[in-house]
Amino acid sequence: MSRSIRLLVAAASVGALTLAVGVTPAVADPASDLRVAVVVGDQELFTDAEHQVSIEIYDASDDAAPMQTIDAGVMATADPFDPGFPVDLPEGDYKVRAIVDGGASGWLVDRLTSDDLMLEEFMHSGFRTAAGFTDATTVHFDAAGDSSLGQGLVAVHPQPNSLLGAVFDHEGDILDFDEDGMMEVFPVGGAAPIASAAATAEHRVMLLGDLAPGDYQVRLTGTRTVTPEVGEPFEETVSQWWPMQEDRAFAKTVTVPAGGGHWVGITGNLAEPPAADEPGTLAVIEGTLAVDETVRLVPQLPNSWDDPVLDAWLIENDLQFGTVDWFADGEPIPGTHGAGLVIGPTLEGKQLSAEFDWYGIYGWYPQHDATLPTVAVGPSTLVPLNPAPDPTITGAAEVGQRLTATVGTWGPGAVVKDRQWLRGGVPIDGATANAYTLTADDVGANIAVQVVGSKAGYATTVRVSAELGPVTEGVLTPGTPRITGGNAPRVGTALTANPTTWRPVPVDFAYQWLRDGAPIDGATSAGYTPVPADLGALLSVEITGSKAGYASQVRSVAAAAVVVPGRLTGTKPVIVGTAQVGQELTADIGTWGPAGVQIGYRWLRAGSPIPDATGPSYTLTPADLNRVIRVEVTSSLAGYAANDGSPTLVRSSAGTPRVLP
Repeated sequence: MSRSIRLLVAAASVGALTLAVGVTPAVADPASDLRVAVVVGDQELFTDAEHQVSIEIYDASDDAAPMQTIDAGVMATADPFDPGFPVDLPEGDYKVRAIVDGGASGWLVDRLTSDDLMLEEFMHSGFRTAAGFTDATTVHFDAAGDSSLGQGLVAVHPQPNSLLGAVFDHEGDILDFDEDGMMEVFPVGGAAPIASAAATAEHRVMLLGDLAPGDYQVRLTGTRTVTPEVGEPFEETVSQWWPMQEDRAFAKTVTVPAGGGHWVGITGNLAEPPAADEPGTLAVIEGTLAVDETVRLVPQLPNSWDDPVLDAWLIENDLQFGTVDWFADGEPIPGTHGAGLVIGPTLEGKQLSAEFDWYGIYGWYPQHDATLPTVAVGPSTLVPLNPAPDPTITGAAEVGQRLTATVGTWGPGAVVKDRQWLRGGVPIDGATANAYTLTADDVGANIAVQVVGSKAGYATTVRVSAELGPVTEGVLTPGTPRITGGNAPRVGTALTANPTTWRPVPVDFAYQWLRDGAPIDGATSAGYTPVPADLGALLSVEITGSKAGYASQVRSVAAAAVVVPGRLTGTKPVIVGTAQVGQELTADIGTWGPAGVQIGYRWLRAGSPIPDATGPSYTLTPADLNRVIRVEVTSSLAGYAANDGSPTLVRSSAGTPRVLP
């Protein structure tokens, strides 16, 4: 580990301890010299990067030219807590500028009452305008050569109008930035990024510069390892809108003003925030607790740094909220909210609280906490609406039925009236129209409609109708089922149950085929092919229609006739071979059906059966000389018959020429 990294780890550890439990770091003793630390805000931050640094000393009242230029040599400019380069000056007031590699520069600006370099570094979170001579801190050296400032930090930003950030790895190491991190800058309301930067294994801090003045939102993406309860760990990609928001609606606006400046600490954090070390300390709810007022969740430092400037800066710029959930009397407040909450009339008389993810130290240090409940919300202090009648509901409390709200006349004048349908007193997602069609989720519940009236200068008012219910199941309207192929059912010929149209669509159907009224095992599809066991029986099918929230209905339909045998089919056989003693003849039977039929053969000599000649081929003998040979082919299968009703189908071939010697 490099020296600069070791220093950073040590300083960051102290910072985390201070933020968590309030241990105050030691303040540097007054020194006779001024120690100037230089940090370059680019993608090499937190590496071993070094640069050639020159330090210019100006008369505090004259920026025309430096009084003195000091070669500070090569400095560790990627280490925010490097002890710096000592500067000794004669009595007087001075301003200090550092130049890196003869190019980019920055002025020494000290904003704190305490003389601590680490605390000064924390003052760089958030946005800072580009510092100039007038912004620089005046450093006084007295006659004894003692400096009014023991140590100072010069931030050098090599690119104008820049954003500096990273994605913290989910393991929580302050230096373990995600090497797969990406930072994308979107115009507010824009669908596509106008600039992006990607981290690498070497440079995990990301820098975007030369942004045009404007308002932006930043999306940060990284990868983390997920270890499920069952199965192997896997990598997933996670995106957050700064600061640590899943929903872009709650992303903060990153403004680059016309005068320019720099944002530091635009970070993502993929870790799951642990419970707060001291619950109830990381935020408070501020604002007037009354209907129509807006309250805000304001982050808090667990302990003060004993520097009011630093405390105020961190609360305003470094501390961030991720997910925020609001509660009233311990129950979630419907809807999606950020750190601000407009108190609606339904919250009157209830105590508010919030659960939230809290991030500090540039987003590295996450905690999950909840506020203590507030006092009860009071009524609106605005003029009440009048009239504000209770709404009424028309319609039947049955699934599938359409309910309509009558809200009445509100006043004075035009009033915005927002509807919200309630199931058991709880808002139904998306049910904000004047009408509502009852669904399966409503069965057994009571339904009401809530109307919230609002008008500028008047108290927001809520009215709720009487409840309708409990809601009963709806009634399906069956179609008239039929059996396709049912007019003349036959073994081996498929039948299909057609339920026709049931309403309201869609409806799920189940089938059960029956043989003379008894269920057929396994016959539970829309299609059924009669088998030999069905011969002479009357087939029917029961169709059950079902739909969530509706009572199931059963309809039956029977075939028009009993099942008759299936058809045996076969083509006329052909004898292949030479009609000559000693030659083999073969019966080519063509196509016979259905599949599985039993085929039989009988060879004939001059019309009479040849003993033992019952195979598909026959070898001619001297007894066949001058005789005509034929073959007779038969087929049979249980449940099937020939066209004449015979259980066996017989087909005979044409005769051969007379057999030659």
